[in-house]
Amino acid sequence: MEWGGGGHNLIGIIKGLQIEILENELRMLERLSEFATWVGKYPIPKDYSKKIPKSTPDGGVIPLTYVSIPTDKILIDEMFERFACILEMQRKN
Repeated sequence: MEWGGGGHNLIGIIKGLQIEILENELRMLERLSEFATWVGKYPIPKDYSKKIPKSTPDGGVIPLTYVSIPTDKILIDEMFERFACILEMQRKN
């Protein structure tokens, strides 16, 4: 399976596994991909365009890595559980 992004493109990985991504999961995977790519290692991205603010679902504008929502952990846990269940069903078929 080829997903590109040096293994950091979480959306590509999940789509490559034939898992449908819900809208709220898509936004979270975009943010997590940014963190996996550079935020955990570097103080600033190598590519300045990664700091350019993007629109948020509530109409705001902020860089993906500047936002932390109190429900993030809940969503991540729910995503992981849902993806794990889907993969387990795929494995059994």
